[in-house]
Amino acid sequence: MDPADFDRHMKLAERKVTFFPNIRIIVVRDGYGETVRVIDAMRLAAAWLTMSNDDFFVRYGFNWVPPTELQDEVRRNAVRGGRYGT
Repeated sequence: MDPADFDRHMKLAERKVTFFPNIRIIVVRDGYGETVRVIDAMRLAAAWLTMSNDDFFVRYGFNWVPPTELQDEVRRNAVRGGRYGT
């Protein structure tokens, strides 16, 4: 693999995660800034609360820790029997 191909591969494998709290979504972009995924932050936080960091990385391809407020909201929803229960 020549160096240019390697650099391109690394940029494509790179993940930048941005949380938009006002609309509760996560946008995942590659190293070039192209959107790879858009994920519901509440569902992602619920998943994060129920699995190990390693399992989360294997499933989603990036590391992320939900803000405490979002974690608390997911937990409250679970107590009330909401759809984001853990």
